[in-house]
Amino acid sequence: MLGESWSSLASWSRSAEFACFVGSYGLAWGLELCRGRPRPGVALGGPLLWATIALAFQTVYLLHRAADAASLPLSSTQDWLLVGAWALAGVYLYLGYHYPRVAFGWILLPMVLLLIAASWIFGDVRSLPRQWGPQIWAWIHAFSLLVATVAVLVSFASGLMYLLQVRRLRSKQGGFSRLPLPSLEWLHRTNSRAVALALLLLGVGILSGFVLNLWNLRLQREPVPLTDPLIVTTLGLFAWLGGCLVVGWIYRPAREGRKVAVMTILTAVFLLVVLVIFVGGGTQHSQFRQPLPKRTAQPESPGVWATRKDCGKDFDRPLFWSGWSAILGEGHSLEGNVQILFEIEEVARGKIPG
Repeated sequence: MLGESWSSLASWSRSAEFACFVGSYGLAWGLELCRGRPRPGVALGGPLLWATIALAFQTVYLLHRAADAASLPLSSTQDWLLVGAWALAGVYLYLGYHYPRVAFGWILLPMVLLLIAASWIFGDVRSLPRQWGPQIWAWIHAFSLLVATVAVLVSFASGLMYLLQVRRLRSKQGGFSRLPLPSLEWLHRTNSRAVALALLLLGVGILSGFVLNLWNLRLQREPVPLTDPLIVTTLGLFAWLGGCLVVGWIYRPAREGRKVAVMTILTAVFLLVVLVIFVGGGTQHSQFRQPLPKRTAQPESPGVWATRKDCGKDFDRPLFWSGWSAILGEGHSLEGNVQILFEIEEVARGKIPG
């Protein structure tokens, strides 16, 4: 009874934390838009204050999710998107505190809210098992791709602000003409650095992904095929970013700020396709790795069947396959593997009722 009450209280606490940081981000965005009015009725630091509160609530929320995870912490699609939103909000706060008179939040905060909404609506809550692969390589893979995604979003924001700043300098009209924006030189420099960082970290993410694939083959788990849509689009994004940098380095006119901004926006569209594939589940990245069948395995027989009491799982396969699936696919410890094999043998001999 006490356990159920504690579980309900913890669930309510997580929901409250989620509502608090989403509402605070929304309020910060609204205050940021008010800075474009001739007479803003809010203090200059209002958006930053509420964004700081939101980031604090989101940090606590993510820490609770990581502590409650029974598998690899923060490895689900939902968690990955939430951490991406958290990192992008951190970028906004960094820029906001260093350039307090510039309105960055009108474009960065909506992207934060969109990532949170995507995690809530489309995110897969399933996590990877703790022994899915070497944890150091798994973290490198996830972290590098996450930071690369944030870098592309930052480059998109700077590219869009560059185009708006050019339009504002040519014509004083436009709904965002009163919002304080950075200089064209600063936006061009930030855009180029963000694209270079995204290219570097995409390369690290792709390399670490190949290492994890080799690890899965070593453990006789099914690797992610190179024809997987997420791998194909990620390699395409990497080639596109690399091509943009090489062309800009060789062909000087391609380094002109407006062209760079347009190419960056196209890069963001490319990234959107990658995220849709990732969130939509059309890839093996969103599924658990399944063990490859053993070549020396015995054919299936309608013999003894394993139950939850035997192996701790509900299997719908013969005993032999159930045992090897539990050992190879579920990532048990050595003691757990020995116990599973012992119970399988006892069931087969009739000492434990199946």
